[in-house]
Amino acid sequence: MMTGSAWPNDQRAATEVPRNSGHPHVLGRTMWDFPGGPAEGNRYLVLGLGSEQVADLAVAPDSDELIAYGSLLSDDDTAWLGTAALVRAPDPHTARTVLTPDRYAEIDVHNWRFGGRPS
Repeated sequence: MMTGSAWPNDQRAATEVPRNSGHPHVLGRTMWDFPGGPAEGNRYLVLGLGSEQVADLAVAPDSDELIAYGSLLSDDDTAWLGTAALVRAPDPHTARTVLTPDRYAEIDVHNWRFGGRPS
């Protein structure tokens, strides 16, 4: 799990949810419609802090384990800030592979469950 303060204003701790209204919901369903249900398996929140070029706009064909996925956009929807994914995976290392590693300044992986991050 990577840590650090590369996120401007430590956006990881912000209570406001980054916007993704400028892009269609790429999975075509809500997280509550995830076929794996809310309790089965390990779940992770994967956050990729964008570098200079937009990355991972399309979902990989083998996305059965994705619960939710989308771009993180600035408040005015004009700048791509990164990518967020909720994924079911056996471990954090596997969860991280949902994003292209060399296309992000930083990738953070956090334990997650339906209803939020566990305390």
